[in-house]
Amino acid sequence: MGHFENSTMNKTFDTPCGEAVCLSSGVLTMMETITIILCIAGIMGNLLTVFAIVTSPLKMNINSILIGNLSSADVLYCAMVLPFQAAAYHVNGWPLSDVMCMLHAAARLWLIGVNMMLLSAIALYRCLHITHIQSYHRFTTRVPFISVIALCWIFPLGFVITPLAGLWGSFSFQEMILRCTFTQNAEKSHKITVITLGYVIPCLFILICYARIGSVAYRTRKRVSRASIYRKQKAQRQSLRLTGMMLCIYCGFLFGTTPYFLTNLFDPKYKQPIAHLFAPFLAWLLYCVNPIIYTLMDKNFQNAYKRLLMMEVCKQDSPREDVDHETSYAHR
Repeated sequence: MGHFENSTMNKTFDTPCGEAVCLSSGVLTMMETITIILCIAGIMGNLLTVFAIVTSPLKMNINSILIGNLSSADVLYCAMVLPFQAAAYHVNGWPLSDVMCMLHAAARLWLIGVNMMLLSAIALYRCLHITHIQSYHRFTTRVPFISVIALCWIFPLGFVITPLAGLWGSFSFQEMILRCTFTQNAEKSHKITVITLGYVIPCLFILICYARIGSVAYRTRKRVSRASIYRKQKAQRQSLRLTGMMLCIYCGFLFGTTPYFLTNLFDPKYKQPIAHLFAPFLAWLLYCVNPIIYTLMDKNFQNAYKRLLMMEVCKQDSPREDVDHETSYAHR
């Protein structure tokens, strides 16, 4: 078996800390332990969500399919990123080859980008469902919907292929923050482009979508007639409850990832390495929290989890378990 020799493999630091931030062995052990716990919890929770969707009527629901893709991306992140990050904390360096470091950084940014794209797609579909129902029905037919999902997974690859090919930007292990990420001395245009197109613009797009939803919901509530007030308000409550769940997911992602992107954008020289070290933990915690949000805020997910945990996946669906027909993907 071949052995890679490189500048970052099994790197340790001389007194006091070399180029790395000075952290005690106890702090590194704590970071490693938390990372492993979040890795296991994230994989198990999101796999449970995926299986719950696949084995229930939710698999025919537009929003649930998007959430299933979001959970799949979180599973991949927890499985492909966190174990290697825990190993970096364990040895206080990068234990593998430079090529693996580049792939690790690429996987991290790709899956964060997939999350942002899927959250944007969720916001778009919620906005269309409430504000432009005819356009919503067009976009939920088979070809447009599959195209949207494919775009969510493929588009972020453009941000990481050029560094891997050595064309634009680069990734390497940064000893100051114990992470494979943007190379400190590489051209800044790549990092700025990634943060702008992969984070800032999607965030603004999502905010506009939910602001539009709130505006339409407010005007509709004022116009509704007394004769149809109960029926319309009931449908509106159901739609807004689902929108609220999606908004909570987005707010959680915003809370978890904003510190990571801000530290990379405003501190490219790692003058505050502690901020870089601990900022990702918020995002990793988010990947464990999302399944809890689904459970607390949506009865369909509660039923789906119950079916799966009670081993009732082969039980015939009852009419009461049918999901919202307005967002059904069946027969399209």
